[in-house]
Amino acid sequence: MLSLKLFVADNTNWLSMPDKMQAIKEWFAPVVDLEIELFDTFFDDVPFEEYAPFQYGVERKWYEERVVPIAKAERADICLFALDKEDWKGKGADGWRSSTTTPVMLQAGCGENDHIYLPYNGGDYGEMFFMIARHEILHALFLYTGQVDITHIYPHDLDHVRDSLRFERYSLMRKVRDLMRKLLTLLSRQNKL
Repeated sequence: MLSLKLFVADNTNWLSMPDKMQAIKEWFAPVVDLEIELFDTFFDDVPFEEYAPFQYGVERKWYEERVVPIAKAERADICLFALDKEDWKGKGADGWRSSTTTPVMLQAGCGENDHIYLPYNGGDYGEMFFMIARHEILHALFLYTGQVDITHIYPHDLDHVRDSLRFERYSLMRKVRDLMRKLLTLLSRQNKL
C-alpha cells in the first residue's frame, strides 16, 4: 500500500487534535497509509487573500514562506495548516487546496467542536474539521494519482470518492522514494538505540 506523509501545522491549540487526526488516518486506511506528523504552531495574525470572488484563504506567499519550509524539513508530501475559527478569516470557504506543488498545501478552519448541519441529510452531517480535512486531503491525493478530481462531484459521498482513488499510475520514482524513506527511518531508529 502507498504511504504518504501528512504534515499538520496545528495552529489550533486543540487538545482533541491527535484524536481528530487518528480518525482521518483510519478513514483513509483502505486506500493509503497516511503517516501523520503533528506540529504545534503559534502564528498570530495569519494574513488572508481572496482566492475566488468573495472567498478567502491563507495568503499563499505567507504560507509558502512560513509553513512550507517546516513541512519540507519533515519530508512531507502534504501539508495541512489547521486554524481555529477565531483565526480563520476564510469567509465563504472553510478549507482550500492552495497549491499543486510538493508538499501540496492545504488549509482548514473551524471551531474544535463545530459540526456541519444539512437540512436534506436529516440534520447533523458530522464533525466539521473531519469533513473539511478529508475533503482537502482528497484533492491532494487526486493530484498524486493523476485522476480527474471528483471530490466536488460527490461532496456528500466521500467514501465513494476515496474508494475511487487508484494509485497504479503513481510513478516508480515515488515508490522508490517511499522505500528509501522507510529504510532511513529504520536506520535512524537503530542508531538511537
